[in-house]
Parts: sequence; structure tokens; C-alpha cells
Amino acid sequence: IAGDISAQQAGLAVLKFLSERLGILAGKLWTRDLGDLVLSSSYGVGEDNDKSKYPNKLVETALDKKGLWQITEVPKAYWRLNSGFGSSVPNVLTFLPFQFQGRQIGVLELATFAALSAEAVKFLPKLSEAIGVGMNAAQSRTHLQALLETTQQQSEELQSQQEELRTNNEELEQQARALESQQQALNIKNKELEF
Repeated sequence: IAGDISAQQAGLAVLKFLSERLGILAGKLWTRDLGDLVLSSSYGVGEDNDKSKYPNKLVETALDKKGLWQITEVPKAYWRLNSGFGSSVPNVLTFLPFQFQGRQIGVLELATFAALSAEAVKFLPKLSEAIGVGMNAAQSRTHLQALLETTQQQSEELQSQQEELRTNNEELEQQARALESQQQALNIKNKELEF
């Protein structure tokens, strides 16, 4: 997840890696953005399941936990894994919160039909710190890009306002010269009338 990529791209890269490495069928990556927990990326999740852009209680609870959390009794109304052959609720949900500099910044929500292997259960917590660092960097880039775009927009607006002021000043100078000419003409007529 290194490089100049957005938080969404970084999250997708993490989920694809976990799918290839651990056989994760589907997943969502949630991150804190300005205090709120938001869906950053999803992988292997159908459109019907991707409608929820806000975390449910399980995701919020997982964020509060300090480590890997697995649920083997998945609620029936939970999102479904779809394929060309049908759809089914996953049998196991695995949640992995991740942090950056001691601050919880997100949680992975992973869906499988079978429990994760012992190797995967050991591997995921080790990966948690790297995910936190990468996602924090990606979020920082995204926020920095947004600030840059805002600054550029403000700069363009300021230039437009400066151009408008310059045009107004030129018009005022022309009016001032016209008034000065009229004043001189009046002065000349007044002098003529005095004679």
C-alpha cells in the first residue's frame, strides 16, 4: 500500500492481498475520517451488500477491541456472498482493528465460509500495524490533495476578484479623468463669464 495512492486504492490493495494470500472471499475496510467511521474500500462484495456505507454495531464493536475477533454465528440478515451459482451468508466474520501511533484508525471486516487457519490468525495481527501505517499515509495524501484543490480554487477566485478590482479601478480612473476634464471646462466657462 505504498506509493501515491488514495485511501480507497490502498484499502482495495489490502483486501486483494488478503484474498490472494489467505483466501478471504470478501471484505470491507473501514477507516476513521474526521472522527467518523466510513467505508473506504470493499472487495468481493456485491452491489446489494455494498449499499451500507455506514458501519453496523459489529464493526463499531470490533474497532473498540484490541485484536483479532472472529464470529462464527453470523447474523442471518448480514450481507451475503454472491456468485453465479447462488448466494449465502458467510459462516465466519473476522474483524481486525488497526491503528497508527496508538490511535485506532480503522477495522478490516473479512468474510469466509470456513474459519481462518492458525497461520492466518497469527499473520493478521502482525499485518495490522503495516495496514495502519499505510492507511494513515493514504488518508493524509487524500486530505492533502483535498486541501491543495481547495487552495487552488481559492487562488483562482482571488485572481478573478483581483481582475475585477483592476477593471473597476480603471473605470474609476476614467471617470475621474472625465470629471477633471469637465471641471476644467467649467473653470474656463466661469472665467469667461467673469469677463
